[in-house]
This record gives sequence, structure tokens and C-alpha cells, in this order.
Amino acid sequence: MTFPSSPAPAAANPRPLWIFFLLVGIGIAANYLTIGILNGELVFGSIFTMLALQIFGWGKGVAAGLPIAAAIFLRWQHPWAMILMVLEVAVTGYLLHRRRFSLLAADALYWVVAGLPLGYLCYHFLGGFAASDTYFVLTKNALNGIANAMLARLLFTLYALRRNPSSTLTFQEIITNLLALFTLSTAFIILAVSSRNDMDDTDRHIRQGLSREGEQIAENLANWVEERKLNVAHLAEMAQTLPLEQLQTGLDQVRAMTPNFLRLGLQNAAGIVTAFSPPVDELGRPNVGKSFADRAYRQTLRQHLQPMLSEVLPSRFGRSAPVAIMLAPVLRDGAYGGAMAGVLNLERLGQLLERGTEQRDSHYTLVDKNGRVIHTNRQNLKPLDTYAFCAGKRTQLAEGIFRHIPETPAGVLPWDLWGKTHYCYERVIGNLSEWKLVLEQPVAPFQKTLFDRYTRQFSLIFCLFFVILALAEFLSRRIMATSRMLTGITEDLPAKLASGDAIAWPDSIIHETRSLISHFREMAALLTQQFNDIRRMNETLEDQVALRTEDLRKSEAQLAEAMDMARLGHWEYDAIDDIFLFNDRFYSIFGTSVKEVGGYTLSSAAYAERFVHPEDRRVVAEEVRAAKETADPLLHRQLEHRCLKADGTIGHISVRFSVIKDARGQTIGTYGVNQDITERKRVEEALRESEHRFRSLVENVNDIIFSLTPNGFFTYVSPNWLAMLGEPADKAVGRSFRDYVHPEDVPLCVEFFRQVLAFPEKQKSVEYRIRHQDGTWLWHTSSGSPLRNEAGEVSSYVGVARDVTEKKKMQEFLIQSEKVISLGVMAAGMAHEINNPLGIISQGVQNILRRTSESLPANLAAAKKHGVPFDGLKNYLDERNVFRSLAAIQDAVARSALIVANLLEFSRKTDVSAAPHDIGQILDKTVQLAATDYDLKKKYDFRNIRIVTDYTLKEPVPCLATELEQVFLNLLRNSAQSLTEIQRENPVIRLRTRAENRWAVIEVEDNGSGIAPALRKHIFDPFFTTKQVGEGTGLGLAVSFHIIVQRHQGEMLVESAEGAWTRFIIRLPMVRPKPDTTSSE
Repeated sequence: MTFPSSPAPAAANPRPLWIFFLLVGIGIAANYLTIGILNGELVFGSIFTMLALQIFGWGKGVAAGLPIAAAIFLRWQHPWAMILMVLEVAVTGYLLHRRRFSLLAADALYWVVAGLPLGYLCYHFLGGFAASDTYFVLTKNALNGIANAMLARLLFTLYALRRNPSSTLTFQEIITNLLALFTLSTAFIILAVSSRNDMDDTDRHIRQGLSREGEQIAENLANWVEERKLNVAHLAEMAQTLPLEQLQTGLDQVRAMTPNFLRLGLQNAAGIVTAFSPPVDELGRPNVGKSFADRAYRQTLRQHLQPMLSEVLPSRFGRSAPVAIMLAPVLRDGAYGGAMAGVLNLERLGQLLERGTEQRDSHYTLVDKNGRVIHTNRQNLKPLDTYAFCAGKRTQLAEGIFRHIPETPAGVLPWDLWGKTHYCYERVIGNLSEWKLVLEQPVAPFQKTLFDRYTRQFSLIFCLFFVILALAEFLSRRIMATSRMLTGITEDLPAKLASGDAIAWPDSIIHETRSLISHFREMAALLTQQFNDIRRMNETLEDQVALRTEDLRKSEAQLAEAMDMARLGHWEYDAIDDIFLFNDRFYSIFGTSVKEVGGYTLSSAAYAERFVHPEDRRVVAEEVRAAKETADPLLHRQLEHRCLKADGTIGHISVRFSVIKDARGQTIGTYGVNQDITERKRVEEALRESEHRFRSLVENVNDIIFSLTPNGFFTYVSPNWLAMLGEPADKAVGRSFRDYVHPEDVPLCVEFFRQVLAFPEKQKSVEYRIRHQDGTWLWHTSSGSPLRNEAGEVSSYVGVARDVTEKKKMQEFLIQSEKVISLGVMAAGMAHEINNPLGIISQGVQNILRRTSESLPANLAAAKKHGVPFDGLKNYLDERNVFRSLAAIQDAVARSALIVANLLEFSRKTDVSAAPHDIGQILDKTVQLAATDYDLKKKYDFRNIRIVTDYTLKEPVPCLATELEQVFLNLLRNSAQSLTEIQRENPVIRLRTRAENRWAVIEVEDNGSGIAPALRKHIFDPFFTTKQVGEGTGLGLAVSFHIIVQRHQGEMLVESAEGAWTRFIIRLPMVRPKPDTTSSE
């Protein structure tokens, strides 16, 4: 029986009711066993709904769908998925039973026509979900439903085959189910794994970005606070020595010079203002004399005697906005004698915070120690409000990093709850932890990005499923067309051949079908020949009977001897009495004897029961029936079938027989011979399996399998030769391996083959360069072994070659990257060690200048105390060039500090954002800059060099333009110096750009002296140089490598032919990845 596209109604073949309840129970449980894709769950309850639909019919299928779908409602507390599932089984069942659709086609049609539009109405308009969330859920549910329908169909097929083993399947359904199974299962597995990785990457990306942004903002904020603290502390020092009139002037000057202070004032020990800038407030009232004795910060300042930040306070001046104050104690004889206060400009502070968060959709809030807001960009908070998180679960992920999941009502879907989650970063500000910075990053923007990407992937799989349906229909029709034609042709084939009708045999591109057609043609040709022979024999038989009688007797004797030699068993069959007659050789084929069987005769039923395999008895019986019913007296037939031997084993025999007719044309018997072909069948099957395994292994392996003659000529290469070397495999056959291997590596390969021959058990592999069809050189590694003939001589070598080019490049790249990182670590350490003594020297020079200044009364008083004329001292120091020496020291310190800053810049990865730039414009700008470069010491003039440009890259590339100019200028200068050294007659520098698989490729090539292979591997090493002492530091290419690889996540390579040319290749990503801002210090 063949499965129809839809099962018969349940009433025609009742099923036990307990199966129905079992399917309902398993379906409910399956809705709780889920697989997550971005917190969207794949449920499997509808598998058993579709099974009930196929087994019991439409009514009970819908009845099973109701409780199974209700489990979804109970789990997530929303009805939309339940409605879609019930409608799915109802509509699919209608199309399956009434319209004779296949189950997969009916379910897919439901989702396209009804499920997706209705789901969008329910989720988006009625449920209030965002459009991106709705698209994600609906495409996921549609694929989930189709996959469940496919699994339900496969399970139903197994169920039906178990109940009725004679059932068959249509070829179209087999192809459709298998293609859908492999496609959808692979897609869901990949999506499930990748979604987990994407969620982990998103979590890591949010935490790293929030930490990086928070550290940067906190550092900037701390630096800003530290500068204000130094300003106020300096004013506090001045207040200890200057009179109030001079101090008032200083306050006015400081406030006018810096916009970071709104007001500056001096309070005495009682909290009364004694000096203030501005002198009056916005209402015209004097500020001097106001009392701030009630401020809480005075007690803290008196206790710690160090600069501090106040809490946020309501303003007592004309401003309505709150204020925050930077305070520094004024000491009198080592005790608290008042305070210098600076009212901070919180708007400047807000600008600082805004710049730090403008690249991300994050919220910042700066609060004081009492939890009151100083500044924020949150819409629901304003200054002086108390800051607090909403109710929910708060989890610390790392130091200063938290994840906050808000409390939500029951029934919120997991992916909806994930979208409401926030990540937080916290850090205290100030020496006394007076302020705290809080950054919040919502997950919603990242969730939307992932949902949009996975919606596109779901949609692609959905479209691919419809392609599979169309492909299955097309393949089934094309493949089965030839089989249907062959069936019509072979129907009553003997009669057609006997009548002499011409037969138009079909052809097929399928090997098995073509072989079957070929066997039919051979059989038809053999039958035609036999028919013709019989006709000719009949025409001359009467004339030759007497003559042939003696010959027949001799032939029978010879035939008996030949049959005995060929191990043929003879038999005759009496069709009237249904009796077989056998000889001893016949019984020996089956491993028995006439004694064990009980005679030379058996009925056809007894013969079949004892010697014919059960599965082949129908074929043998059909041949016997056809022989009895045939009208052809010259019928000769041959068939092969399995047989049962006496020891219980199964063998194969070949049967050839003819019919015996009476005068009326009725078949009265048959006769023939059996030949044991068991061993031949076993050898043929083993050979086919061996050939298939070897062919599959060779043609599908990713490496190249090859064989060589003893003198190195290819006799075979696997098809992968084309994929790896760009040349058809048949072109390599007959050529020597020396035609492909790099000349420098040929001796190495020859020695390897010699070692393989001498020590086959010790040789592993050999690495060598091999030429690609496009002229480039690749790295391969090969292993091999010799094959010997019967004389023990080597007849060939068989080996396997693998492409290790990328592995070699990655090894060189990693080594160079480690060197640059090591240089960064060393530079950072040197910079820190040098900065400390530089600071001491600079501070000492400043102190000397201050102690020799006439503007400080303390200097005049000390000079007078010791009887030293201050004017004479100053003239002496000036005449002895002391001041000039101090100025020289300051200049040297400044230049040293600049060098240290450059070292730190090399060692630190900053967070500067890359912007899209035209690489061609940057190159042209660099060339213009280099054109003005003339170096007398290095003796080159860039203007004498011809520049040839070839810019095919049109798309802007995200990069740091100034840093790329530094790299290009360094390469141009190196090329110019190389061209000058060898005095090239026509010096040329070629600049090229192009796009290559989402990479921007820049090449700088010159026809200078080139680089020796021994030096090329060290060319990017820090402090490595081939120039004379004093002409270079060896850092130029190392810094360039650092900029390209570390700063731009790109690649920098060098190719060269010594004495001819050098080419530097730079590859930059067209889409800028997030930089790693971790410092190497």
C-alpha cells in the first residue's frame, strides 16, 4: 500500500482511545520541554497535536489541540500562542483531509495566509508588543510549527509502517521530508547555539563597554575635580599670607580666568565670609559678611583638614539652581583658621558627563553622599531629588558592575523581561568619597538588534523551506518520469519482441536507472536473438531430426559432463502433475543429498518451502506461472534469486530454463539448470562497497591525495587540487612535482622521499612552498609512503597534502604582535619611572624661582633677617647665569615630558572613535607632506621620485586619519631613502588601494634595494634597523605596525625581492570592530 498525501478518516480504521489521551498528555509535557533562541522558546506540543490529527481525524485532532495549547496559556499567561496553535491544527486538518494537501504544505500554507497576519494583529495591536519583537516571535513560531508538523509526519510514517509493513511511501514525500528534516534541524541547532553565544557576547559587550565608558568618565571627572581642588588649595595657601585686599583681587582674577567656578570666597573660622568674588550677588546684596556657619560640611572640613567636596545644596545666592562647593582649609599656626570655598559650575560638569556618554544610549547620574542628585540626563530625575533604583533583582557581576532586573507582573515573557533589564556601573568620586557616579545601560537597544538579525535569518529559512517543497516536486517528477516510461515499455515485453515491434528505450542521467535500462535492453536483445534462433530452428528441424538424433545423444553426454564440471544442477518440471525432478548435482548446490531429501522428486510447493528464500518465493512462483501461461514455445528465461542451504545459510543461484509444449501448444513442463553464484555475489558486493568507500574518501576529503611515479611525476591527484591550487586535476597528471614546488624547496622534498624510502616508519611530513595557478606561493605540508610491486620494487608514492598557508601567516602575525605588545609594556614602564624624577626636578626649579621672586613678602623678610641685599642677590644670580640655567632645565624637563608622553601613547590603547575617511585622500595628503621633505643628512629629495597612484577603493574606511598619515609618511620616507641609497635611475613609488572581501587593502611599493629574506622577519621588531648609527631608532616600522594592528585591528605585511622592489601591504577592516581599550601598561 502507498501512503496517500492525507490519511484516511479515523472512522474507517478506529484506533484505541488510550492513544488519544497519551498523545494529549505527552503534548502538554512537551510544551514545558523547550529550546531557547534569544529567550524565545521553541515548544514541541504541536507535534502530538498533528499526530492526533493524522491518526484520529479532524475532530479529535482539534480536540487534542485545545488542552495542549492551553498549557502554553497556563505557562506564559497570554492567549496569543494558544489561539494560533488551535487555528493551526484546525486549518491544517481541513486542508489535509478535505483538500488532500500534504501535511507540510498545508501547515506552511496556514502560516503564510493566516498565521502570520493574525499573529501580527494579536501580538502587535492587541498585545502591545513592539514591531521588531512581533516579527521575531512570529517568524520563530512559524518555523517552529512547520518543524513540528514535519516531525509529526515522520513519526506517523513510522507508526503506519509498524502497523502495516507492506505500506509504501511516495518518492516525493520521501524527498520532501528528508530535505526539510536536514534543513530545519540543522538550522535550529545552529540558531540555538549561535543565539546562546550572541547573548553571552551581548552581555560581555555591554559590561565591557559600560566599564570602559565608566572608567573614562570617572577618570575625566576625577581629573576635573582634582584641578578644582588644586585651584582652591592654592588660593587657601595665598589666604595664609596675603592681606584681604590683595586676596580679593586674586579671587577676582581666578574667577575671571576659569569658567569652572561661579563664585569664590574666604570664610573665617566662624563661617563668616571675609572675601568674596563677586562682591555682590544678583540682587545687589554684599556677599562679604554672610554666614555659612550652619553648613554641615564645615564640621567635616575642620575634622579632616584637607580639600573636600560638599554635598549638593540649595543656593543662597540669586541662582535658583542647586550648587556644589569645593573647599580647602586655611591653616593658622597649623590649626583650622577658615576655609576657601569655590562654588562649582555644574553646567561645565554636565558637559563633561555628556561628552562621555554621547556614543552610547546610556544614562548617567552623579549623586552626593546623601544620595541626592547633582547632575543627570535621566528624564524622571532632577537635581536635589533622591536617587534610588526601582524594585527588582540586583546582581553584582564584577567590581562596580551590576545587573538590575525589574519586578514585573506574572505572565511577562522571558524575552520581554530581558528587554527591560539594565546594567549599572558605580564609582565614588573625591578623596573622602563625597560623590558617586552611576551609569545605566538598558538592554533594549541590543535586544532589538539581535531580534532584527534573527528575524531575517528565520525569514530566510522560511523561504528556503518553500524552495525545498518546489525542489522536491521537481526532482520527484524528473526522476520518476523515466521509471514510468520504463514500466510502460516492459509491460508484456516478450510479446512485443516476438511481434518484431520497434522499442524506443528511454535514457536517464541517473546511473542506477541507466544501468537498469541497459539490462533491459540486453535482456530484450538476448530474447530477440533467442526468438530468431528458435524460428530458424523450427524451419529446418523436420529435415534434420534424424540427422541430429545421434548428435543429440552425443551432446547430452557432453552436456552432462560439462554440467558436472561447471557445477550445474539439472532439473525438469512436470507442469501437469506439479512435480520437480532433480539430479545429485542439483542437491549438492544446496549442501544436501537425495538421501536427506527423500528422493529425486518434489512438488513445487515443497521445493519452494525447502530451497527458496521466503522473500523470493513470489518471484519464483510468478516465473513458474508465466512459463505455464506463455504461448511462446521457444521461451528461454534466466533469473537469479536467493536460496536456503541445508546448513541454514543464504546463498544465490542463477536459474536458466525453457518450456516444453505439446501439440496443442499447452505447456506440459519446463527444464533447466541451476548454478551456485553465492561466491560471485559476495565478491561483487564487497568490490562495490570498497570502490564506493574509496571514491567517497578521495573525492570528499579536504586535502589533496596524490600518487607519484618513482621519478616524481603525478599519476593521480584528487579533485580538491582545483579548489586548493586553482588548476583542474587532470592537467597535473603526467607533470613532475618540480613544476609546482618552489625551486628552493625541491631538494627538501627529494630528501623527504629518500628518507621515506629508507625509513618509512620514522618519516612524518615535509613543509614546502607550492605555486598556485594565479602565480602566488602557498605553504603545504605532505606525508606519504611508497607502494611496492610483487618484486619488492617501489612502483609509486602515495601521499596527502594539506594547505597550511594561513597557519604560517598566523604564526608570523602572532610573533610580531607579541613583540609590539612587549615594546608597549617596556615603554609604559620606562615612562612611569622617568616621570617621577622629572616631576621632582620641575617642582624644585619652580620653588627656586618662587624663593627668588620679589613678589613674595616672605622672601624679602628672610633676606632682610639675614642681612642679604635682595637686589644684590638677584643681580648676582642673573650675572652668573643661574636664571638662564634654570630656564634651560625647565626646557629640558618639558622636552623629556613630551618624550614620555609619546612613549605612553605608544603603550596605551585609547578610546578615540574612528571616522570614515577616503584612503586615497589621506595618501595624497601624505604625498604632499612628503614632497616638502628634504634631508641633507640622509641625502634624499622626495621631489625627485615619481609617484604612481592606482586607487580603486571608493568606499570610505573607518580609521584614525592622523595616525594613518604617520604610517604612510614613515613608509614613504623609508622608500625614498632606499631609492637614494642604490641611486636608482628611475625611482618610482607606487600607491594602490582596493577592496577585498570587506577589507580595505593599501599597498606602498618602491623599486629600491629590497629587503633580504633573513632581515624580513625582523623588519617590524622594535629597535631593529639596518641604518647607520644615528640615522634611525628602529621604532618607525614598529610604531606603524602598532597603529595598524593594535589601533585599527588590521594587518601589515611586507613582500620583497632583494635588489629589485619592496611592497608593504596594509589591510584595514571596512567595518570597524569595537576597539580593545585595555591599556598595556
